[in-house]
Amino acid sequence: MSRVPSLSSPFLLGFDEIERVQLAGVIRDSGLSGAIYTQTTDVENEVNGFLTYDRRVLKPELSVVAEHNRAVIAAGRVVSG
Repeated sequence: MSRVPSLSSPFLLGFDEIERVQLAGVIRDSGLSGAIYTQTTDVENEVNGFLTYDRRVLKPELSVVAEHNRAVIAAGRVVSG
């Protein structure tokens, strides 16, 4: 599996926006207790998956995705305190 660096930055910027602004805010404001990212691969004309349509290119750095996931989990801990 290969990587396409040019795809990683826009993808991770979008992922950061969802995690930092939207999801973490929903957790803090309403106590959301779970979230699921269902589109693991690109499909047809949508390109927001972790893998390309042919599943040959991994787009994000998984360590960065894991860091964002930990931030969402931490936001939940603040709410449940």
